[in-house]
Amino acid sequence: MKIPNNFCVLPFLHLSTRTDGTMQLCCHTCSSGNTEGVIKDFNLKYNSHIDKWNSEFYKNIRKKFLNNEIPESCKVCFKEESEGYRSKRLWENELWLSKVSFDKILENKVRYIDLKFGNNCNFACLMCNASDSSRVQKKFKNIQNLNLSQNIKNFTNFGLNKKYDWFKNNNRFWDNINLKDLEALYIIGGEPTINPEFKNILKKCVKTDNAKHIDLRFNTNGSFIDNELSEIYKKFKKTEINISLDGIKEFHEYIRTPGKWADILKNLKVYEGINKDNIEVNIDCTVSILNIEHIPDFIKWKVKNLSLNKISFKGLIGLHPLYSPDFLSTKCLSKEDKERITQKFEDLKLWLKNNVSEKASKYSKLDAVINHMNSEDWYFKIKDTNEYLNKIRK
Repeated sequence: MKIPNNFCVLPFLHLSTRTDGTMQLCCHTCSSGNTEGVIKDFNLKYNSHIDKWNSEFYKNIRKKFLNNEIPESCKVCFKEESEGYRSKRLWENELWLSKVSFDKILENKVRYIDLKFGNNCNFACLMCNASDSSRVQKKFKNIQNLNLSQNIKNFTNFGLNKKYDWFKNNNRFWDNINLKDLEALYIIGGEPTINPEFKNILKKCVKTDNAKHIDLRFNTNGSFIDNELSEIYKKFKKTEINISLDGIKEFHEYIRTPGKWADILKNLKVYEGINKDNIEVNIDCTVSILNIEHIPDFIKWKVKNLSLNKISFKGLIGLHPLYSPDFLSTKCLSKEDKERITQKFEDLKLWLKNNVSEKASKYSKLDAVINHMNSEDWYFKIKDTNEYLNKIRK
């Protein structure tokens, strides 16, 4: 069977959890606030994923992809592709179809798990939400008595009173996960490195002699270094560490409170030291109204100071558009701001051509960032932007 152009491998081999224990098609289906990809009325604290893996919901999604149709829940990837991004769909397809035959993918076997061990986090990033950070959850509870506009009230209420302990004493979930079949494990948070469960599952993979055939990938804010974890990473077939960083110096401290730039800089040097053999360390950036104008300076600093991201991003940094909250999107900038920032990115490409390489200056995500910013005019939301930042920073 010929692989359809609009095909995505993920519904055929991938199990994705949310921080509250619900399931979703993948972490990207809900990145734009879309809830079509969430498995409703189902929680892994009480239910087995096996009950849903071959449900009508999954069967319908798989059928659409095999018929070259685009499911409503998956439109964000295709929107990104139209802007010039190499979407999650594209790079996941390339990765999996390079190591697993199409026929085997259609076996519908869980080979890849995206785990989220609750919302425990030591940062309260300005663009984060209660579901993904316990510190943000606490902060949002403290502002509920303020007079908030409806958009901000909706955002700060989302996930505010949920529990994020689905994985604790959950033998049902772990008993139904066959580590022998697992080829990839992706863990995000919360902040994985401060959560005991993160280390426990990695140790379990090593102890059962399964780590050697599993590609480990996780996101971290880079604030915590654990020497024991650094040794465990070496036991996996491959470990990819993605450090979430949205700027340097005052930009880091403003966006990723209460982080301190001096601490992050010190830890980046440690991560650079383990970036070898089977361990790949990358810097990933969420592009928002808070930092888009700073991105060119951030990239120049990265090129001059750190030898990371060599494989994945031509030595630059990973760039991902912020979808939620919508009032922090780069689309909310004024026409004049967008024109100025567009020129800054053009200047950056020239700088890269003169100082790095022609290949780096043509890095497609630089154009994609600008295309995304200019794709819609959301300047009417700037009132929400200012209100949110004024109230959340108090």
